[in-house]
Amino acid sequence: MPLEVTISKGLCENSREFWLHRRPDYLGNGTTWHDEIDLSRCFEETAILYTICFIFWLLAALRFFFFVKRPRLSYSWLNITKIVLCMVVVIAGSCDLLKAVVDWTEDSSDVPNYQIISPIVLLLSAALMIVVIINEKNQGIPSSGIQFCFWGALVIYASITLRTLILLSRDQGYVAETFFFVTFIIKFAVFLAQCVLSILSDKPSIYQYIQEEDNPCPELSASFLSQLTWWWQNGMIITGWRRALQNSDLWSLNPSDRSQTIGPQLASAWQHELDKRGSSSHPDSISTSEGYQRIDTLPATQHVQGRASVANSTRRTSKPSLLRALTKTFGMSFLAAGFLKFVSDLLSFVGPQVLKWLIQYTQKEDEPVWKGYFYAVLLFLSAMIQSLVLQHYFHRCFVVGMHLRTAVIAVVYDKALKLSNSARRQSTVGEIVNLMSVDAQRFMDLVTYLHLAWSAPLQIVLAVVFLYIAMGPSVFAGVAVMILLIPVNAVIAAISRRLQVRQMQQKDRRIRLMNEVLNGIKVIKLYAWEDHFQKDVQDIRK
Repeated sequence: MPLEVTISKGLCENSREFWLHRRPDYLGNGTTWHDEIDLSRCFEETAILYTICFIFWLLAALRFFFFVKRPRLSYSWLNITKIVLCMVVVIAGSCDLLKAVVDWTEDSSDVPNYQIISPIVLLLSAALMIVVIINEKNQGIPSSGIQFCFWGALVIYASITLRTLILLSRDQGYVAETFFFVTFIIKFAVFLAQCVLSILSDKPSIYQYIQEEDNPCPELSASFLSQLTWWWQNGMIITGWRRALQNSDLWSLNPSDRSQTIGPQLASAWQHELDKRGSSSHPDSISTSEGYQRIDTLPATQHVQGRASVANSTRRTSKPSLLRALTKTFGMSFLAAGFLKFVSDLLSFVGPQVLKWLIQYTQKEDEPVWKGYFYAVLLFLSAMIQSLVLQHYFHRCFVVGMHLRTAVIAVVYDKALKLSNSARRQSTVGEIVNLMSVDAQRFMDLVTYLHLAWSAPLQIVLAVVFLYIAMGPSVFAGVAVMILLIPVNAVIAAISRRLQVRQMQQKDRRIRLMNEVLNGIKVIKLYAWEDHFQKDVQDIRK
C-alpha cells in the first residue's frame, strides 16, 4: 500500500485528501472547482506540524547533551513571559484535545484522527519548550536559536493554516468549527509573540557584570538573529566609518578565545596522551605502590624484574600523537564547520536547478502562476541561506584556527620554560621562536582549507552529474582533461612542498645565526666582524 494511502487512512480518515485538494466553491448555483490547488487541512496539521515538532525535539535533545558552561541568568521579564506564553499554548492545546475527544465520543465518524493527535504533539512541544527555556537560562544563554527557529517555523505553519481556514470559510459562507478556529487564533497570536521575543536578548547576570572588562565584546550577549547576520559588529563598523579606530575602541577578547582558557585544554589533552602512552614516566623507572621508583634503587632481587618490566612496557607503548590531542581539543568545532561546509556545497547546486525549473516554467503557457512565485522565492532563499552558511563556515574555521595557533604557542612556550640544560643545547631560542611564530601560523592556515580535501571531490562529482544530465556524454571530455591535469598538479605540489621545506630550513638557519650574533655581539664589535656576519645573514636571506 502506498505511503500516502497509509498515512491518509491512519491520520486523515474522514477528512480531505492528505497532500493536495482543489478548493470547492459553494457560492455558485452548483459545486464547481477553482483552478487553484491548496494544501489540505490534514497535510498542514500532520506533515508540516509534526516535522517542525520532531526537529525541535531533536534540537532540544542536542541542547541537553552539549552543555554550555556560562554564568547562569536570573529570571527576567523576558524568560518569564516566554514561559507564560508556553503555558497558554499548553492550555489551548488541552482545550482542543478535550473538545476533539468529546466530539469523538458523540460521533467518531466526524472527527479525523489528526484532531486528537496534533494537539497532543503541540502541547508536548510547548511543555518541552518550557524545560528548554529554563535549561538555557541556567546555562547562561541570552538568546536561543532553537527557540527562534521553532517559533518562526510555527508562524509559517500557522500562516498557511490560517489562509486555508479563511478560504474555506469564504467558500462555505460561514466559519466551520468555530471552537477550533478561536483556539487557533489564540495560538497564532502566541506564536507571533514568541517569535518576536526570541529575537530579543536576555541581560547577563549581576555576577557577569562584575567580571566584565572595560570594553567587552558584544558577541556573547547578542541575540541569535544578530549573531546570524553579524549585526552586533555594526557598532565597530560605524565607529570606523566616522573616525580612525584606536586601541580603546577594540573589544576585549571573549573568555573562550583567551590563551589562559585554550592553552590548558590542549595541555591537558597532551598530558593525557603522554600518560596513556607511558611517556611521562622515567625510562628507567617502574610503577610501585608509592608511585614511580628508579630501578637502580631497587633491591638486587628486583633489579632484573624491573628491567624486564620496563622493556615490556616500552614495547607496548607507542609514540604520543599531537594530532590526537588536537582532535580531542578542537575536533567538535572542526566537525561543526565541516557540516556547514557540506550544507553550503549542497545549496550551491540548488540555485542552478531552480533557475532551470524557472526557465522551463516561462516556456510553458499552461502552468499555474503560483509555481513562478514559488521558484522565484526558492531561488532567493537558497542563495541567501547558502551565503550565510558559507560565511559562518569561514568564521568558524578562522576561530578554530586561531584557537589552535594560540594553544600551540602556549604549549610550546610552557615547554620552553621547563627545558633541561641538555635539551637547551639541542634547540636554540631562535628555533623555538620559529616554532611559535611560523609553524603555529601554518596550523592556522591549514585549518581554513582542510575541509577542501573532501569538499572539492564532492563538488566535482555533483557538478559532473548535473552536467551529464544537461549535456549528455560530451561532459566526459572535460572530465578527461581534468584527470590528465592531476599528475601535473601533483608534480607542482611536490615541487612547492620541497621549496617550502627548504625555505623553513633556511629560516631556521637564519634565526640560529641571528641568535648567535645577538648572544656574541660584544665579541663581534670587539673584533669588527659586523660586515662578515652581515654578509652571512644576507646570503641566507637570498
